[in-house]
Amino acid sequence: MRLASHILSTLFLFSLLTPFTRGSETPPAPENSEHTRYDRTLRIAVTKPTEWHFLSGKQQRASRHAVEYENKVLDMYLKRYARSSSIVISKYPEPYRGQNPTVIIDLLPLGEERLSDSLRVSELHYTNMRQFLRGEIEVKQLPVLTEIDGKKFGYYRVAYTLGVEKLPPFNFDQRAWFYSLPLSAVSILALTPQSGDDVSQAEIEAIMASIRFNPRR
Repeated sequence: MRLASHILSTLFLFSLLTPFTRGSETPPAPENSEHTRYDRTLRIAVTKPTEWHFLSGKQQRASRHAVEYENKVLDMYLKRYARSSSIVISKYPEPYRGQNPTVIIDLLPLGEERLSDSLRVSELHYTNMRQFLRGEIEVKQLPVLTEIDGKKFGYYRVAYTLGVEKLPPFNFDQRAWFYSLPLSAVSILALTPQSGDDVSQAEIEAIMASIRFNPRR
């Protein structure tokens, strides 16, 4: 299964999960709290803003049915095939009929690609985004290397619009980070409106700054 086959899920909230082999010296898992969530598979801890929400699998499923996208391929995929992501943080509870600022942390399967270069993963994902949206995309940052908690991530940023039935179009500002693993990559997506009260720049930056890998108690 190629990276391109997963673009619909990573485009918009819900990547499929694959197993992740742990090392023999797994640190003790931190306890979850109201504002901090630790994922044992990803071995990542993240803290949300006080007024934001961690979405359960049930809430993630509800969010996929809260709106209907004019892109019928995307809409069908989200409703029929997409699975819940490891960690999802949103400004508003779901289901929410509108653009809900959201951060999604998950595993992106690479299958036969087996890429060891985080920048290359971000370049392929960026290329697939452009192909899927057929040029209707504003590039804010071409793929580059950046750092999250001492690890080198590939990163890009784009803006695009998705038509929504019975609602104004959703104008997305998408930031995407990828960290390559042997058979998959850690994927972090931040999806916010391009303008208005819900741009949430400070909150997204705070969430990203809170991320810790292999945290100890």
